[in-house]
Amino acid sequence: MLASNDHAASKGSARLPRWQGLLALSGWIVLALSLVSCSPTAVKLESVKFIVVRHAEKQTAENSGANFDANDPELTELGKTRAQSLALLLKRERIVAVYATPFKRTLTTAAPTAKSFALAVQRYEAKQDATAFTEQLRAQHQAGAVLIVGHSNTVPLIVAALCRCQAPELTDSDYGDRFEIVLHSGAQPDAQPALQQLQF
Repeated sequence: MLASNDHAASKGSARLPRWQGLLALSGWIVLALSLVSCSPTAVKLESVKFIVVRHAEKQTAENSGANFDANDPELTELGKTRAQSLALLLKRERIVAVYATPFKRTLTTAAPTAKSFALAVQRYEAKQDATAFTEQLRAQHQAGAVLIVGHSNTVPLIVAALCRCQAPELTDSDYGDRFEIVLHSGAQPDAQPALQQLQF
């Protein structure tokens, strides 16, 4: 009987009080939550989207009146409608800056989007080196979306410099192409950004 009593006492002393068990469980829960919060998948990287387009349809000697300016033509009515369509399409984006060359056709294409986001159109020179221009864009913008309006001979250069890839060529009759390049702040320096060719 004594041996039996000693054995029972030994079993009883091995069990933790209930409050200590709950304390140990809560400690494990806190540790698990801290590990999840430190996991790389919980870190949200910032990204910036560059949206590069050619200006919309411009006036030509054939489709305009006596006031046609060959050096700085206006947009046609179709071109103005396309510019409005672009602004409507980009309402879903978080546009933080709008760039255009100092010509009527590019400024008028950019204007509706800039107005939609209460932004001023920032001008850049069409003859500016594309690599230098895109490095400036990368340095100034790390989040949100940036609209850049250019020309058939400058858009491919800007796109190629941003995506570090081969960009499609544009002809003088090509309108409505929209190139989107997404850069992630945490990406490796030599990582190639994603490029999409869409329409507007």
